[in-house]
Amino acid sequence: MFQNVLSQVAEQFSRAFRINELKTEVTNRLAMLEKKVELEGLKVVEIEKCKNDLKKLRDEITSRGGVKVNCNCKFNFTDDGKKLSPRRDVPSYPKYTLSQETIEALKKPTFDVWHWEHNEMLSCLEYMYHDLGLVKEFNMNPITLKRWLLAIQENYRDNPFHNFRHCFCVSQMMYGMIHLCNLKERLTMTDMCILVTAAVCHDLDHPGYNNTYQINARTELAVRYNDISPLENHHCAVAFQILSMPECNIFANIEPDSFKQLRQAIITLILATDMARHGEILDSFKQKVDNFDFTNEEHVKCLKMVLIKCCDISNEVRPTEVAEPWLDCLLEEYFMQSDREKSEGLPVAPFMDREKVTKPTAQIGFIKFVLIPMFETVMKLFPQIEEIMVQPLRDSRDHYEELKQIDDAMSELTVLVRLNDGQITEELLEADSEKDIITVEFKQADGTLITFLSDFKRRVKIFRALVLGEPEKGQSQYQALCFILHLDHGELIPSEAMARLRQKNPHLVRSAEERRGEEQFTMNAVLNMSRSWHLSTHIHNVCGEARDLVYTRQQDVKHWLDKGVEGSIFEVFPQSLNVSGLQSCSSTTDPWQSCSCTYRLNLEWFPCQLKYCRGQGSNPYKCGIKSCSKGYRFDFYTHHKHLCLWDEDT
Repeated sequence: MFQNVLSQVAEQFSRAFRINELKTEVTNRLAMLEKKVELEGLKVVEIEKCKNDLKKLRDEITSRGGVKVNCNCKFNFTDDGKKLSPRRDVPSYPKYTLSQETIEALKKPTFDVWHWEHNEMLSCLEYMYHDLGLVKEFNMNPITLKRWLLAIQENYRDNPFHNFRHCFCVSQMMYGMIHLCNLKERLTMTDMCILVTAAVCHDLDHPGYNNTYQINARTELAVRYNDISPLENHHCAVAFQILSMPECNIFANIEPDSFKQLRQAIITLILATDMARHGEILDSFKQKVDNFDFTNEEHVKCLKMVLIKCCDISNEVRPTEVAEPWLDCLLEEYFMQSDREKSEGLPVAPFMDREKVTKPTAQIGFIKFVLIPMFETVMKLFPQIEEIMVQPLRDSRDHYEELKQIDDAMSELTVLVRLNDGQITEELLEADSEKDIITVEFKQADGTLITFLSDFKRRVKIFRALVLGEPEKGQSQYQALCFILHLDHGELIPSEAMARLRQKNPHLVRSAEERRGEEQFTMNAVLNMSRSWHLSTHIHNVCGEARDLVYTRQQDVKHWLDKGVEGSIFEVFPQSLNVSGLQSCSSTTDPWQSCSCTYRLNLEWFPCQLKYCRGQGSNPYKCGIKSCSKGYRFDFYTHHKHLCLWDEDT
């Protein structure tokens, strides 16, 4: 009996030793495979092979008696034999292969940043890190770089201006200046890394409202950072929160002292983008530039601060067709802030007020007194930027000064027009050739205020009606609704031609020369007002009071989607709400029943065509305008009859 007990004890000891040996073997093999996955990060085939090896190892463990092994590995073992799911998976954004043409264009300030989808911009940023030698120099894991870039993209908000495309724009300009100014030959690899990484991170999680708003509104950010560059401090904090995640830490393989140096330098550069410090930083650089010493750390630090400032506000360096859409986006963000400031009773900066600012007034002073002096100072150190960067700024200044002259002479006409019922109304016509819009505004006989705006730049026309209600019937004082349609070519005269018209015979009552009848539109989609700037920056201004009653058509939605307009701003009605299948509101007695509402309006007089005359020469010349009238019928779904005020009495 005693011998049997000893035999069992010996067998258990033997099994325990085998288990320990197995644990050691498993741990070693897992560590080896794990390291292999990290080192071969870019080779998907190798990654899959390693995953298969891990699966075989799991099966082998199971076949040896179901021994459970606890290990700090990066993969979750599942009990049901399903595919292993990495905790730090390989980023899945579609890889964009850069052509040689793109690679060369990427190095130039003329690069058109509007032609690229997010995955393509991510691939371009990834290429920059490889091309500058930063991946090799700092021993970055290529997959970690991908993860980091994805995290960066996800932490830029969908603002009109301060968004991921702006991040890419600034980073691309920095990459371009590194090549244009031969900075790789003059600065260290650490400096290169600081410049590019700071550019990528410089506006992370920007809320779309600037420091002035943060401080005046006493926001959490302003309180947290004691009113000192609250946004820039927040951008830094978010940047290093991302880097603190092991799966996104592109600097995981450098020494702690080196990382500390990088961190401090990146923070310094991001904080330098606060425009409140512009004069201080530029004055410091001016004192050093004439005797600049690339071996002097303070000189180089100041240069890097100026370089990121240049890149951050460099849009006007780019060609007009690239720069001008950025200005539209910036003004839209400014207007959103000023609207909010007005609603909250906060001070409003004149350059942000949609009632006061124009593109020329916004840009002329900024280019003359901020951009040109800064870039001309940098030009003293790098003369090669004059033709490619400084001269475009001078041209842009001249362009906006010309536009201001036109703007100062912007046409505003008052026309007396005879309506169909014989009554006379007064139309106000405005043309803004700088914004490329024409606005017609008049009051109908029933007191309804009609506004019609043509946005030639975005090929959008906007109709707004402010319909007076009858409070004694329980109606609101007025109801606003908007209709958005595609603007066809040739519907109106160009805004530039309209702007040249001058008031003649203001007391003459006019009738249209051509009557174009009535056109019917089935409005079977609505716009999300909070994102309407994707379609036209004027929709928010004209239709703000309409809120949820901003309608458009499916066929126009399809046209705009084909043109690349953001799809999330549209919501198409389901087939069950098609107006052709609904009872008309005019024949509905229940005020809470859904129905098909109809609204009609007439533009009784508008300049529809230019007239051409022939003089003594053979070429015709513009000698006047042709006036037209046109009716519009809009049919649309409404979920309550009482929202169709004009049908209440029928």
